[in-house]
Amino acid sequence: MMVSIFIILLSVSCDALRLHANSRQIATEPGNGIKRDMGNNPTVLGATMIDDAEMRGERPLFVDAFYDDKTSVAHVVLNMRPFISLHVASKQREAASLFAQWGTHTHWTCEWSDHSERFSRDFSPTSSVQGYTNVQYFPEKGNLSKANSSGTTISMTLGTPASVNMPESSPFLDSINHWDFYHWAMVVSCPMKAGSLTASLSLRAEQGNNEVYKRKEIPVRVATHFQKDVDYALCTMLNRNSRSEAEYLRPWAQYHLKAGFQKLLIYVEEKNTTWVEEALNQFIKQDKVTILPFYFGKISDTRKNQMQGAMEHHCLYQAKGKATWLAHNDIDEYFDFIGDQFHLSQHFPRVQSDEIAFAVQSQFWGSNAINSPTLGLPFPCNLACKAGQGNEYFPAGKRSKNIIKPQHVLAIFPHALIHEPHYRVIIPDPVKDLRVNHFKQCRTDGDGCYANVCSEDFSFQDRCKAMLAD
Repeated sequence: MMVSIFIILLSVSCDALRLHANSRQIATEPGNGIKRDMGNNPTVLGATMIDDAEMRGERPLFVDAFYDDKTSVAHVVLNMRPFISLHVASKQREAASLFAQWGTHTHWTCEWSDHSERFSRDFSPTSSVQGYTNVQYFPEKGNLSKANSSGTTISMTLGTPASVNMPESSPFLDSINHWDFYHWAMVVSCPMKAGSLTASLSLRAEQGNNEVYKRKEIPVRVATHFQKDVDYALCTMLNRNSRSEAEYLRPWAQYHLKAGFQKLLIYVEEKNTTWVEEALNQFIKQDKVTILPFYFGKISDTRKNQMQGAMEHHCLYQAKGKATWLAHNDIDEYFDFIGDQFHLSQHFPRVQSDEIAFAVQSQFWGSNAINSPTLGLPFPCNLACKAGQGNEYFPAGKRSKNIIKPQHVLAIFPHALIHEPHYRVIIPDPVKDLRVNHFKQCRTDGDGCYANVCSEDFSFQDRCKAMLAD
């Protein structure tokens, strides 16, 4: 099987943690397999089923499991970053080899068992099926080629290691920037057998004759956090700091909802999510914002963004078959839809059927002077100064963010994606069409911004004010 990889050169002892304060408990109790009411609890299951070995990075970290009724599979999301970091001492090429080993060179077995058999002393699976991963064909080495003469995308055409003679150079590794590379997460997909919705799932992995992973009686969600037929959705992850309080959260949420995103999923990597709920209460009541507790003990406490890849894959696979378009950015980043409507929907009717994503270039923004005519405007409309001379955007592949069709995407990174063959990624014109305005480290008054040397550009003001108008 050939896989086209488009690298956008731009972004068990099990200790039960506290569940979401306003939600019903849903997790299967580790060890006995008793499944309680799934309800409407937004908690990601792995956050309530912490495994000490996984916290130490000794094996892939279980994040969540849920059904995809469109493709009749159950997806199990595993975070690889702590595991890989422990084993490769931060060497990128060694990490690629290890990660490929867990995809191409690992046999995954999904065991479905009837509830009626769970407490039998002679417990055995009712049926076993082979699972497959979203990294099944990720290479260690690749063959880089331009997708078309315009250079709007850079692609890599790859095959399985058995069928393709890979060159020694590795554009795949060289193209993903160092920070992106370590945001690996893996999704193991288990084909569903008849009656699977009432069965228990256990997952096993073997490399040769060695069993390298096993988790029994995984609770699999029936419902996902997406309603069907969502045109545009947006995901982000945050922890609590001076630049994620209400004065930053509210304008980010209001702006993107007014711009046309119908659903915002906010993953909160903290024990307590009350501060986010209070800041965005009006949007939560309107069912436009969903808060997902995403706190994974010691891993989250490091505050090194080790769960970001898991969050992105969780959101991606939850959105499959539910959302037409899915985006990700941080709360200091604003998608700026340039045009008459200031609305994302004006850009999508022009998309061709084989165009699977927008790779949106970014630029730092800040404030130029105390006496700027932007004084009195709400944040971030008051920050109208672009880094450099105004049109120096980061190249595609560095600090860019993607808006994607999730159905045919296999994996995403903060600034890159990997998808099924025969699709293309397009790069919008950041001056005329679409860009990301990045207010990195900015205080609401404009102090502290990365855009220390900048030129004023007031074109964003009208669009920003329109989005933040009551």
